[in-house]
Amino acid sequence: MEPLRRFLAIPDLGDARVVLVRDVVEQARAVPGGRRWQLTATPQQIEAIGFVPRLEALTSTARAWHRFLREYGPPIRPAR
Repeated sequence: MEPLRRFLAIPDLGDARVVLVRDVVEQARAVPGGRRWQLTATPQQIEAIGFVPRLEALTSTARAWHRFLREYGPPIRPAR
């Protein structure tokens, strides 16, 4: 959740992914007894969420990106 929150805190983002990520974050629920979050997302929202750990991997650590890839596969489709 922290990378998602940092992404949403960037001022003046005009990307459509911002709206998709914001909707998921606003509806996220903490799982009792742990440091986990329950997210409900459409395939388009998962693709947008995957963009966030990928950006983080480019600037600092790739740990969240690798975990995302293991659990969901590549969310970013090649351009046609």
